[in-house]
Amino acid sequence: MPSSLADYLDALPAPIAGMTDAILIVGEARFPVHSAMLAANSAVFDDLFCTAEQQELMLEIPLLGDQASDVHTALKYIYAGYPLRRCRQCATKSFPRIKSTDDAKAVITFAHKYTCTSLLEACEAYLVGLAQKDMSGDSGDQYHLFSSNKAILFWTELAEACELDTLLAHCELSMIRDRDELLWHHPALTTGNISRSCLLRMLRASHLAIQRINVDIATLKKWKKSLP
Repeated sequence: MPSSLADYLDALPAPIAGMTDAILIVGEARFPVHSAMLAANSAVFDDLFCTAEQQELMLEIPLLGDQASDVHTALKYIYAGYPLRRCRQCATKSFPRIKSTDDAKAVITFAHKYTCTSLLEACEAYLVGLAQKDMSGDSGDQYHLFSSNKAILFWTELAEACELDTLLAHCELSMIRDRDELLWHHPALTTGNISRSCLLRMLRASHLAIQRINVDIATLKKWKKSLP
């Protein structure tokens, strides 16, 4: 495998880095890992390693439905947090600050699927910080989280799917505050995965009548049937 795929191991002292005891398999990519490192950061992997039968060969774990790039990015943050926790001698998990929204997208997907709670919280804290600057007009030349209707709806859908309640609240507040009628006609509202309960919360909070935003019955039927 290309050495760059395992560059996350560089965060560890050399003797420890070479003591991997499991391999995550994502398509053609193979990621050597330390079972203790993953178990300490993920409830899913903790259960998996606890129930895995003892064997002499290295344990190989196929990850279905994952992207190799997402797994690689998540591992870089998981392993980068090791020296932080070691130096601080703290039982709580610490992670370096998320560097970009692209990293956040990749890590959130992995962290939610494998119940990496602390890593998920680190991603949400980073995105909420961007959202607060965006909504206060203090973003400057930095990335605007809510730069377009498409962007707002993307982050709303991701926040709801991954149960990032604080980020979801900022997304909803942004839509309510701006009251952009074009947003309410965006295809993502009917073709995406934003729940009807989320849409109804925003409609009620913004005091918008269905007649005002001109949403027809056919469109309403496309929304999810579940009530809040």
